[in-house]
Amino acid sequence: MKKILILHPAYTAKGGISNYFKVLENKFSLPVDYMVRGSRTWPERKGAVAEILRALQDLFIFIGKLLSMKYGAIQTSTSLGSFAVIRDGIFVLAAKLLGVKAIVFFRGWDEDFEKILVSKYLNLFRFAYFKADTMIVLSSEFRTKLENWGYKKEIHLETTIVDETLIDNLAEEEIVQKFENPANLNILFLARVEIPKGIYEAVDTFSILKQKHPGIKFTIAGDGFELEKVKAYVKDNKIQDVYFTGHVAGDDKVKAFRSGSIYFFPSYTEGMPNSVLEAMAVGLPVVGRPVGGLIDILEDGKTGFATDSKSPEVFAELFEKLIAKPDLCKSIAINNHRTAKEKFILSKVIERIESIYKKVL
Repeated sequence: MKKILILHPAYTAKGGISNYFKVLENKFSLPVDYMVRGSRTWPERKGAVAEILRALQDLFIFIGKLLSMKYGAIQTSTSLGSFAVIRDGIFVLAAKLLGVKAIVFFRGWDEDFEKILVSKYLNLFRFAYFKADTMIVLSSEFRTKLENWGYKKEIHLETTIVDETLIDNLAEEEIVQKFENPANLNILFLARVEIPKGIYEAVDTFSILKQKHPGIKFTIAGDGFELEKVKAYVKDNKIQDVYFTGHVAGDDKVKAFRSGSIYFFPSYTEGMPNSVLEAMAVGLPVVGRPVGGLIDILEDGKTGFATDSKSPEVFAELFEKLIAKPDLCKSIAINNHRTAKEKFILSKVIERIESIYKKVL
């Protein structure tokens, strides 16, 4: 059997896609090679010229690999955003011209760019991406849009991954114990500290809750462009019990999740964020927005609570539903933990992904 070449950003990029493939590395039973393409430090960019030159260099390396005749298929993971969708469309075209099958995994979906694409460039999108042999998406909404645009081949609905090490030796008794004293809950925000992740809405929501529940605390785990500004914002507004950990990985990430009580994810737009599934796996109720693949995951009263609003006042009302009902928190926590073990754990996801690869090959 020929190999599959998986294109992905460098692990140093610290984004959801790079984290996803770092977890998957060396876990496939099929013959798979990885190739780094695209950002090496995303979300940091070096400017348009540098990005284009790097993309061209990546393309030449990619073509050289395909000319070796070792690969039966390539998989690229892209976002429906201006630069990424152009770059990866070229990779798909190059693969098909060289007689190699192509799998496209749409990881992100920029709704603003979608409007531009539909109004101006949909035929170009079809010309490149409809040559793919199959597609993978993280939301039923994304699948419906691709079908409405005319893609006739199979579109697979998938999730991101929870690494088993996150829940090693985690008993359900430990999960529910933290809700015995709802007055001392620890709200966790674990994501890049950036405006589109809803960081200021998160801080303002906590400020509202803190006035009524003085014992609660807020942990912000992550780094990003807004980190220092958010620290200053917290200080200037005299918001107490907000703790910044910086970027967390490995054991520190496990500790952050397990010390949390409720996971807060007010992001403006997403594909399928790993962190939400990870939070569910460790038994955290989730308060957030039903964006991207979360439309298919978040369910009021079962996984936590969600709202289309970005209002801190609305978010605070959702938190109050959890704080007021410890037994509801416990039932949600157990439901999230069991659902994640059944659907999102690495072994389950990789089994489904490999079944897609086998169909294509």
